[in-house]
Amino acid sequence: MRYLTLLISLALASLAAAAADPIEGRWKLGAGGASFEARCVHSAAGDIQLCWIDGPDYTIEPGTVIGVATPTATAGRYDCRMYRDPRSPGKRRRKGPDFVLTLSDDARHLTLEPYDTRRRISLWRWIPYLFRVTVIESGEAPKGLDAATRIDSCPDFLVL
Repeated sequence: MRYLTLLISLALASLAAAAADPIEGRWKLGAGGASFEARCVHSAAGDIQLCWIDGPDYTIEPGTVIGVATPTATAGRYDCRMYRDPRSPGKRRRKGPDFVLTLSDDARHLTLEPYDTRRRISLWRWIPYLFRVTVIESGEAPKGLDAATRIDSCPDFLVL
Protein backbone atom coordinates (compact mmCIF):
# COMPACT_ATOMS: atom_id res chain seq x y z
CA MET A 1 0.00 0.00 0.00
CA ARG A 2 2.86 2.34 0.81
CA TYR A 3 4.41 1.81 -2.61
CA LEU A 4 1.11 2.49 -4.33
CA THR A 5 0.77 5.81 -2.49
CA LEU A 6 4.33 6.75 -3.45
CA LEU A 7 3.69 5.78 -7.09
CA ILE A 8 0.49 7.87 -7.21
CA SER A 9 2.20 10.91 -5.67
CA LEU A 10 5.10 10.63 -8.15
CA ALA A 11 2.66 10.35 -11.06
CA LEU A 12 0.72 13.40 -9.88
CA ALA A 13 3.94 15.37 -9.41
CA SER A 14 5.12 14.54 -12.93
CA LEU A 15 1.73 15.52 -14.38
CA ALA A 16 1.84 18.83 -12.53
CA ALA A 17 5.35 19.50 -13.80
CA ALA A 18 4.34 18.69 -17.38
CA ALA A 19 1.20 20.85 -17.31
CA ALA A 20 1.43 23.72 -19.76
CA ASP A 21 0.82 27.34 -18.87
CA PRO A 22 -2.53 28.63 -20.21
CA ILE A 23 -0.79 31.33 -22.28
CA GLU A 24 1.26 28.82 -24.26
CA GLY A 25 0.29 28.59 -27.92
CA ARG A 26 0.05 30.65 -31.08
CA TRP A 27 -1.57 34.09 -31.07
CA LYS A 28 -2.49 36.63 -33.76
CA LEU A 29 -2.72 40.36 -33.10
CA GLY A 30 -5.90 41.86 -34.47
CA ALA A 31 -4.74 45.26 -35.67
CA GLY A 32 -1.35 44.52 -37.28
CA GLY A 33 -1.90 40.95 -38.31
CA ALA A 34 1.36 39.78 -36.71
CA SER A 35 1.41 36.35 -35.14
CA PHE A 36 3.59 35.09 -32.32
CA GLU A 37 4.06 32.02 -30.19
CA ALA A 38 4.29 31.87 -26.40
CA ARG A 39 6.64 29.15 -25.12
CA CYS A 40 7.49 28.24 -21.52
CA VAL A 41 11.15 28.41 -20.57
CA HIS A 42 12.10 26.16 -17.69
CA SER A 43 13.66 28.71 -15.35
CA ALA A 44 13.27 29.68 -11.72
CA ALA A 45 11.06 32.64 -12.61
CA GLY A 46 8.86 30.59 -14.97
CA ASP A 47 9.45 32.96 -17.88
CA ILE A 48 7.51 32.60 -21.11
CA GLN A 49 9.26 33.53 -24.35
CA LEU A 50 7.31 35.35 -27.04
CA CYS A 51 8.63 34.26 -30.45
CA TRP A 52 7.83 35.88 -33.81
CA ILE A 53 6.03 33.66 -36.33
CA ASP A 54 4.81 35.90 -39.15
CA GLY A 55 3.77 39.47 -39.76
CA PRO A 56 4.13 42.62 -41.82
CA ASP A 57 7.82 43.10 -40.86
CA TYR A 58 9.71 40.68 -43.11
CA THR A 59 13.10 41.58 -41.65
CA ILE A 60 12.39 39.56 -38.49
CA GLU A 61 13.02 35.85 -39.00
CA PRO A 62 10.44 33.35 -37.71
CA GLY A 63 11.41 31.97 -34.30
CA THR A 64 13.12 35.18 -33.15
CA VAL A 65 12.45 35.98 -29.48
CA ILE A 66 10.68 39.35 -29.35
CA GLY A 67 9.85 39.49 -25.64
CA VAL A 68 9.48 37.73 -22.31
CA ALA A 69 6.36 37.37 -20.15
CA THR A 70 6.47 36.55 -16.45
CA PRO A 71 3.45 35.25 -14.51
CA THR A 72 2.14 37.59 -11.81
CA ALA A 73 0.42 36.77 -8.53
CA THR A 74 -2.98 36.89 -10.26
CA ALA A 75 -3.85 33.87 -12.39
CA GLY A 76 -4.13 34.72 -16.08
CA ARG A 77 -2.08 37.95 -15.82
CA TYR A 78 1.49 38.34 -17.06
CA ASP A 79 4.09 41.10 -16.96
CA CYS A 80 5.52 41.39 -20.47
CA ARG A 81 8.80 43.06 -21.49
CA MET A 82 9.27 43.47 -25.23
CA TYR A 83 12.69 43.89 -26.83
CA ARG A 84 13.45 47.16 -28.58
CA ASP A 85 15.06 45.59 -31.64
CA PRO A 86 14.74 41.79 -31.79
CA ARG A 87 16.79 41.58 -35.00
CA SER A 88 20.12 42.60 -33.44
CA PRO A 89 21.37 40.42 -30.56
CA GLY A 90 23.47 43.22 -29.05
CA LYS A 91 20.49 45.51 -28.58
CA ARG A 92 18.06 42.71 -27.76
CA ARG A 93 18.26 43.12 -24.00
CA ARG A 94 17.47 46.82 -24.16
CA LYS A 95 14.14 47.51 -22.66
CA GLY A 96 11.27 48.28 -24.98
CA PRO A 97 7.58 48.76 -24.21
CA ASP A 98 6.04 47.07 -21.16
CA PHE A 99 2.63 45.40 -21.20
CA VAL A 100 0.28 43.59 -18.87
CA LEU A 101 -1.11 40.56 -20.67
CA THR A 102 -4.51 39.38 -19.41
CA LEU A 103 -5.87 36.02 -20.50
CA SER A 104 -9.64 35.74 -20.91
CA ASP A 105 -11.63 33.14 -18.96
CA ASP A 106 -12.01 30.89 -22.01
CA ALA A 107 -8.26 31.23 -22.87
CA ARG A 108 -9.08 32.45 -26.38
CA HIS A 109 -8.18 36.16 -26.09
CA LEU A 110 -5.14 37.91 -24.70
CA THR A 111 -5.57 41.60 -23.85
CA LEU A 112 -2.51 43.87 -23.99
CA GLU A 113 -2.42 46.90 -21.69
CA PRO A 114 0.69 49.10 -22.04
CA TYR A 115 2.23 50.80 -19.03
CA ASP A 116 5.21 53.10 -18.63
CA THR A 117 8.02 52.75 -16.08
CA ARG A 118 10.45 55.34 -17.45
CA ARG A 119 11.74 58.22 -15.39
CA ARG A 120 10.84 61.72 -16.44
CA ILE A 121 12.18 65.13 -15.58
CA SER A 122 9.60 67.82 -15.04
CA LEU A 123 10.60 71.27 -16.18
CA TRP A 124 7.42 72.71 -14.71
CA ARG A 125 9.19 74.36 -11.76
CA TRP A 126 11.97 75.77 -13.91
CA ILE A 127 9.71 77.89 -16.09
CA PRO A 128 8.66 81.30 -14.73
CA TYR A 129 5.03 81.68 -13.75
CA LEU A 130 4.17 84.00 -16.65
CA PHE A 131 5.30 81.52 -19.29
CA ARG A 132 3.66 78.41 -17.96
CA VAL A 133 1.42 76.70 -20.41
CA THR A 134 -0.97 73.98 -19.39
CA VAL A 135 -1.67 71.21 -21.85
CA ILE A 136 -4.77 69.16 -21.17
CA GLU A 137 -5.31 65.99 -23.13
CA SER A 138 -8.84 65.37 -24.32
CA GLY A 139 -8.98 61.76 -23.19
CA GLU A 140 -7.61 58.28 -23.50
CA ALA A 141 -8.55 55.45 -25.78
CA PRO A 142 -10.83 52.86 -24.18
CA LYS A 143 -9.02 49.95 -22.55
CA GLY A 144 -9.14 46.50 -24.03
CA LEU A 145 -8.87 47.47 -27.70
CA ASP A 146 -5.46 45.86 -28.25
CA ALA A 147 -5.80 42.11 -28.06
CA ALA A 148 -4.52 38.89 -29.56
CA THR A 149 -6.65 35.92 -30.56
CA ARG A 150 -5.53 32.31 -30.22
CA ILE A 151 -4.98 30.67 -33.62
CA ASP A 152 -4.32 27.14 -32.37
CA SER A 153 -6.47 24.93 -30.18
CA CYS A 154 -6.73 25.65 -26.47
CA PRO A 155 -4.63 23.32 -24.35
CA ASP A 156 -6.36 21.01 -21.90
CA PHE A 157 -5.36 21.54 -18.29
CA LEU A 158 -5.34 19.16 -15.42
CA VAL A 159 -6.29 20.80 -12.13
CA LEU A 160 -4.74 19.04 -9.18
